[in-house]
Amino acid sequence: ERLRRVFSFQALYAGVPPARALAAYAVIAYMDTVAGVWFPRGGMHALPAAMAASAEQAGAQFHWSSEVTRLEHAGGRVHAVHLAEGVRIPCDAVVLTPDLPVVHRLLGRAPRRPVRLRHSPSAVVLHAGTDRTWPDLAHHTISFGGAWERTFDELTRTGTLMSDPSLLITRPTTHDPALAPPGRHLHYVLAPCPNTDIGPSASAWQTLGP
Repeated sequence: ERLRRVFSFQALYAGVPPARALAAYAVIAYMDTVAGVWFPRGGMHALPAAMAASAEQAGAQFHWSSEVTRLEHAGGRVHAVHLAEGVRIPCDAVVLTPDLPVVHRLLGRAPRRPVRLRHSPSAVVLHAGTDRTWPDLAHHTISFGGAWERTFDELTRTGTLMSDPSLLITRPTTHDPALAPPGRHLHYVLAPCPNTDIGPSASAWQTLGP
């Protein structure tokens, strides 16, 4: 049973309970166990920082902390990006990476869909710097609750917080001690939670949070 959970919980990444997931989702577990998971020295931020540095060397320009307010488009193509500070950036192509509702807002329209979009669950993450750790913790430790099927029902259907939580506990200083001062450790604990469409609203988290 535990082995089955280890190789099936990844379906939650796509917002689907493992019992209802297509077999294709098994590719996620395959990538985790066969292809392997890599952790960059310096933490996850080191990867985009290195990519940005390489792009700048190649002539790319970055507009940090700039809010995009709309995309100017005509004839089925985007021709310019408008920023909140009033800057218009002409372009030949745009790559959009936010959630679909944000993309639709920037474009000023949304395509007609026969089936309504269902957002995947979200997560609450606790980040902690500590002066101690626990020897049983690996870089990634999954702590499964006992109420397996009920947990997925709460996260994807009823919109309630997990009554018997399953948690992902990460200790990046396991493989990169330089991320913390000597004798210190970094931990984060990820708890899946319902999205704000079916679960607590964004404002409710002001009181639900620590």
